[in-house]
Amino acid sequence: MKKRKIIFRGKLHNDGRWIKWTILGAIFASRKIEVDFETVGVYTGFKDKNGEQIFEGDIVKITNFIGVAAFDENGNPCVKNLNDNSYLISDNKDYCEIIGNIYDNHELLKGE
Repeated sequence: MKKRKIIFRGKLHNDGRWIKWTILGAIFASRKIEVDFETVGVYTGFKDKNGEQIFEGDIVKITNFIGVAAFDENGNPCVKNLNDNSYLISDNKDYCEIIGNIYDNHELLKGE
């Protein structure tokens, strides 16, 4: 059975810095990490056009479409906007660009 590497991202509870950590299969890190649970997101498995990993909660621009990275009802990584429109990341990864995230830059979604 192939082990899958899962990458998470979240803000440290004490100082607000972003950190990433991994879980390989069922092996968990023994080090205690305290993060703000509301900021935890999973890596979608895709990078934007600049090579940056796209995580849940990232604000992504695809050409003229701006939305939030998420997973659809089938578990596929996508970008959804406030009007409930969505685009699959896999079909648009060469045109995706991370422009912020919903925790630090929520104002970017106001004018979508």
